[in-house]
Amino acid sequence: MKKYIIGLCLLLPAFTGFSQQKKENFSKAELIAYFDQTFNNLKQEVKNLNQQQLMFSPDENRWSVSQCIYHLVLTEPELLDYVKKSMEGPANPQLKDSVQAGDHELIGYITDRSEKAVAGNDLKNVKTYTSANEALKALEASRKTIKDFINKHTEEELRNHFIKWPMAYTDAFQGLLFIAAHTARHTQQIKEVMNDPSFPK
Repeated sequence: MKKYIIGLCLLLPAFTGFSQQKKENFSKAELIAYFDQTFNNLKQEVKNLNQQQLMFSPDENRWSVSQCIYHLVLTEPELLDYVKKSMEGPANPQLKDSVQAGDHELIGYITDRSEKAVAGNDLKNVKTYTSANEALKALEASRKTIKDFINKHTEEELRNHFIKWPMAYTDAFQGLLFIAAHTARHTQQIKEVMNDPSFPK
């Protein structure tokens, strides 16, 4: 999955020449609300799906709904690790100018599915969820861990620690937004699967 995360990060441009919307950034309360929103949006899409619908894949190169959720459960702790590692050292506010994108811009790039990050076949032979309730409980547990981490840190702390991705810097706060936006991205993917003409009714 780490190869996938690097691939996803490569979708982020270097952010040079951007409109500098940083003054419209999220508050900590809005960050938590965005985590709730992205989880609830996903829940609304999948809560009534049966096993056949969860396991349906349009073709061998595309994930099922179940695989999409399993992917989120696997990758969210890995993405959180990037944020945790950035918080281990001292605050480094002099790097603030290295963050060239505002929060809304970052979300826009992560959720834009006009470009796809390739995850490979790492879930091809994995047993995934056979019930929507099981899948949502697994993701909800992951979200509790993340929200507990957010609540342990002030907004100032999260804004003064930084992550160097392959193509851009974000602060730790944006690293957390990255996780929630990643869920929104795959909720779109789930909708694409469900809109396939062959999706079981």
